[in-house]
Amino acid sequence: MRYILPEIVKNKLAERSVRLHHLLWHTIRNSWHNFTEEEQETFRHHHPNWVPLRPRFVRNPSGAERINPEAGEAFFYMHRKMLSSVNAQLAELNEPAIIGWQNIPGPNDADYPVPGRNNSIWIKSDALYYELREKEERLRNPERLRGKPLAFIGVYVESSIHDLLHMRWAAESPAQMGEFPQFDPANINPTIDTVFDSPQIDWLGHPYSSHVNSDFWKLHAWCDQIVELWREANNLHSVTWTDTWVGNSPHSGGTHHLSTHHEHDHFHHGHHSEHELIKVFKTLNSFKESHAEFDYVLKKKIPLPELDD
Repeated sequence: MRYILPEIVKNKLAERSVRLHHLLWHTIRNSWHNFTEEEQETFRHHHPNWVPLRPRFVRNPSGAERINPEAGEAFFYMHRKMLSSVNAQLAELNEPAIIGWQNIPGPNDADYPVPGRNNSIWIKSDALYYELREKEERLRNPERLRGKPLAFIGVYVESSIHDLLHMRWAAESPAQMGEFPQFDPANINPTIDTVFDSPQIDWLGHPYSSHVNSDFWKLHAWCDQIVELWREANNLHSVTWTDTWVGNSPHSGGTHHLSTHHEHDHFHHGHHSEHELIKVFKTLNSFKESHAEFDYVLKKKIPLPELDD
């Protein structure tokens, strides 16, 4: 049976402050390497908690973009925080916690059919599923996980699987978000129309809308399972996190030791003021190279990490 978020939880996720936080986290982390030194200094001065500890991308001496092999912990940590918060809300409603896909759904899965399934479009093709299944099988082999840093496992999951899952299960046409304002420094006073805050705006292909979609939570709970597989493969009682950057939050950096069942509330800690988040959004808009695409790696043809690297 397909999982559907309770309406009250979906409505909470659709609030502007929650949408903005998710958008800003992905945009800053993905764009930081493209910012000029002056732009980075602007962030350090005006938005210090929004400076990522380990940006997702770096540049080679030649200037070519590559994935930062140390950036994967923040990906796991931030989304685990989100899961923890939503599961706390579900518990208040006497609803069960979200359980991730046990396996990535196949082409003929009745509960999770691929929108616009088409073997001539790679992201929607059956061929991609078999590639994803092979990657999943590798992750379920403890020998592949043993001795590898969690940061690298996160990099592999995010870029080689997670991004593809977002776009694979995104509706075929992004009509919902087609008019969403693009980052454009020529627009000196950008605004986001309230129409984009409707709970019905839940397209998986954009970070302002994706987390409102019920499928997002099955996908990310699947990702979170990999953290536990890694922990077990390395005989650890719990995970000691060294990159806990989540943006403007009390837990924006440093080392944190959390068990599997932690109780931080990602959406209610009082630091997600809509007014402050819009300030950050406007700062990003003033830069030339801000972007928020889940398919950035594919579009830019940045080499994907391999699990055995």
